[in-house]
Amino acid sequence: MLIDGVQTSLVCVFYSAEEFIMDGSADEIPLSEYIDAAVDAEAEDDIDAALGYLVQAGTRIIEGDSLDVGVVEDIEYGLVSEWVNGLDSLQSALSDPEVVEEE
Repeated sequence: MLIDGVQTSLVCVFYSAEEFIMDGSADEIPLSEYIDAAVDAEAEDDIDAALGYLVQAGTRIIEGDSLDVGVVEDIEYGLVSEWVNGLDSLQSALSDPEVVEEE
């Protein structure tokens, strides 16, 4: 169950990385707007659109935008909340990458 949650949260991260490599970052729209659009799409059972909005948000995070983790508290548990958690992990990894030193 734990592994499934981690895998689910990283789906958006991998798609964001692929999108960033292929097409660069999305339009400079506040990340909260992408997240709100994803929440609305999930409420309408349009999971593909919800993922698409969060992938765009992910490309903005890769570009250097900041995600306010407080936004996760307002989202009901579901795929969108899992994917936003993945984007938070992406932001953490980009802001403080772990360096492996050669010995």
